[in-house]
Amino acid sequence: MAFSNTTVSIGDSTKQSDYARLLANNVYNRSFKTIDSKSANYTVLDTDTFAVLYVTTGAADKTITLPTASDNTDRVLKIMKVDSGTGSVIIDGEGAETINGTTIWEITEQYGYIQIQCDGSEWFVIDQNDSCIYEMSDTTDRTITTSWANYYSLSGLTAGAYEIDYYVFINAGGEHVYVTTATTSAAEDSEVYTSVTLTINMPLAKTFIRRFAAATTLYFNAKATDTASLYNTFSSSLIRAKRIA
Repeated sequence: MAFSNTTVSIGDSTKQSDYARLLANNVYNRSFKTIDSKSANYTVLDTDTFAVLYVTTGAADKTITLPTASDNTDRVLKIMKVDSGTGSVIIDGEGAETINGTTIWEITEQYGYIQIQCDGSEWFVIDQNDSCIYEMSDTTDRTITTSWANYYSLSGLTAGAYEIDYYVFINAGGEHVYVTTATTSAAEDSEVYTSVTLTINMPLAKTFIRRFAAATTLYFNAKATDTASLYNTFSSSLIRAKRIA
């Protein structure tokens, strides 16, 4: 498609039409060519015209380095891992430049993607799909002991910040029941991440933000102050971690 390069004049319908088509093609995103594909490490250039980048990793991680933020104000990029290989797509800001406050972002699952936009100094995630969400559920009735014990875990979380929420349905016989997620099996990292109840047939839910400096496994741990009651059990539990930075 050819576009006029003359100045747009109010009332000039031809030039207005050209201008509308330019906007429709997202000229601010430089995306006259919408899609490109890579299967090796790649540094995005200021002159690249793609808006969507498909990355095939195979068995090894592939790093996509973003261009200098100061030269790419308002630019939008969507980056997707398209294969089922065990390698991850590592998205890296140039130098110390960040994506939602962190220098790298990792996509581990096939068809996982993030869409990011630059404000001239750093990049921000404006969209991502469920492949950046980690979740584990369990419907087994579990007997709760008087010491911290692990009942199941959520693995594969990469370094970064997460919005974490968990839900559990407690059958408690009038004693304190404690539920937590921790980075150590059968332990409590902090009371901040712990819920407690005295009530029988009580659902517990908690949401918080937590940042991990390295790849992490979250353990779903619980304990009770007394196991004399037959009702010190829980069921229908779930952990969900959504990557936010």
